[in-house]
Amino acid sequence: MTCQDNMGLNESGSSPDTSKSPRGIRGFKLDFGNFTTWKVQGKVGGYLNFPDKTRGVLNEGGLFGERQGWHLPGFDTSSWQTRDLSQGLPNSEAGVGFFVTTFKLNIPSGFDVPMSFTFQDPLGQPYRAILFVNGWMMGKRVGNLG
Repeated sequence: MTCQDNMGLNESGSSPDTSKSPRGIRGFKLDFGNFTTWKVQGKVGGYLNFPDKTRGVLNEGGLFGERQGWHLPGFDTSSWQTRDLSQGLPNSEAGVGFFVTTFKLNIPSGFDVPMSFTFQDPLGQPYRAILFVNGWMMGKRVGNLG
């Protein structure tokens, strides 16, 4: 499995075009075996029956959980295993996990209020987090960068 996280574009260079160089998978090499095709996951429900009717088919990243609607308000997580975020993934394995919580914002309707997130864990933790609030991607955190 390959999981690519879009962390933006290179910042600057000697000309405007050099700052547009995308980051991501630009090549690969196998240590053994053979590789002939890429398989890209499609949109759950196609272009008519997708789960996110508010944001549409152009979701932020295309992770399996996003495609399934795990980040959307009201998604049923009652059958999910309960675990503390500090435990990480089962058996301390590498991979992708979705952690969900709920809380009350208590913001009066009609107000546009800025929000921020504060992480209190020590810098250097080996994880990346994508934060969604009510289905909207609000930010990313790379634990060893801040």
